[in-house]
Amino acid sequence: MAEKDGDLEIVRAEEEVISLESLEKECQSEPVVKLVNQILANAVNSGASGIHIEPYKNSLRVRYRMDGALHQVLEPAREMKDAIVGRIKMMSELNLAERRLPQQGQLRIKIRDREIAMIVNSIPTIFGERMVMEILKKGDQAIELELGKLGFENKQLEQFRHAINQTCGLIIVAGPSGSGKNTTIYSALWELNRPELCIATAEWTDRWQLPGVNQTLIQWDIGLNFASATRTFLQTDADIIFVREVTDYETAEMVFRAALNNKLIFIALHTVDTASTIIRLVNMGIDPWLITSGVLLINAQRLLRKLCPECRKKIEIKEKVLVDAGLTLDEISSATIYQAKGCPSCHNTGYHGRVMACETLALSDDFKDVVLNGKSAPALKEIAIQKGMQSLRRSALKKMMDGLTSLEEVLRHTPPDPKPSCH
Repeated sequence: MAEKDGDLEIVRAEEEVISLESLEKECQSEPVVKLVNQILANAVNSGASGIHIEPYKNSLRVRYRMDGALHQVLEPAREMKDAIVGRIKMMSELNLAERRLPQQGQLRIKIRDREIAMIVNSIPTIFGERMVMEILKKGDQAIELELGKLGFENKQLEQFRHAINQTCGLIIVAGPSGSGKNTTIYSALWELNRPELCIATAEWTDRWQLPGVNQTLIQWDIGLNFASATRTFLQTDADIIFVREVTDYETAEMVFRAALNNKLIFIALHTVDTASTIIRLVNMGIDPWLITSGVLLINAQRLLRKLCPECRKKIEIKEKVLVDAGLTLDEISSATIYQAKGCPSCHNTGYHGRVMACETLALSDDFKDVVLNGKSAPALKEIAIQKGMQSLRRSALKKMMDGLTSLEEVLRHTPPDPKPSCH
């Protein structure tokens, strides 16, 4: 649509008008139903953890998240975007007519007698709605939750198991989104799950269903938040409590009170490493004395993609690059380092599966004194390393030297260790 004013031409955007009735009919047409079913089934069968359907000006892209990275798998005709998105919204019981606001729903499907649940999000963009679907593992897969298979080193696993077998105290699992925090905590709860214990969790979604664990879903609209859920758990005699998100003083104060009140508490925090976790708690208003009294252990972690054993290939890397990454000259002389290549077994990505790199900090009495002295995060981390903590970077480098991952993954996912004497 255009208007002329002298030599100037004003071009006005034409909104795409879609009849809801015709869209509903198109969403249920055989080609659309088959295509959406194929997208969902292929994602599940390939082991993907998420599906992204993204419209652009002249194209429509479908990508799967596999082992933490997105890979394009399909480019349907751009004209099918509304029908594909609409079909998924109908399956997820979302409002088909609402295209201006984000929506969230759940979808359950069955593939070869295996029930799969997905969290479905529709997000408006300038070229139409983008769909992001998270594929959840359900209760029948809970037996996969084994602490010993996550990637802990022997000493770290011993420290972690010692902490989770205490009767009270706070265990913090830290890391960015997608670093496996919840899997680590669920694995711990699965190991602790015994008839004589009452375990209660406060969570956003029921991504894992653990038999014998009392799982409560947060509902902000009716006032059921993390703080109120934790308060209720204390009043109803829970022995072990998992609070999935702690972002405010009220919730943090509540979990510390519980940890000092003969309860074993697990929380997940979005922090970079063990030292920054302590600083984050201080910045939230928690007294350092309370931190040293309540916290048993902090585990900061990342997930590294594992090299495909079928196609990984040896690579020579310059000595300076490896030294800058954190290896010693002795390690460099004896290390065999591999990089990703790609083959049919790994869908040509070069990677298959993921392994955890972590730093595990048990708050010993002498380290508590360091915390009380108000040291900075780099100083706290340096002192922790001096006292024997294996850092995230060292943990990742060890996985690389064991042939499990690549240098690219190490540098991408782990921060370098602090320079000596930075405090």
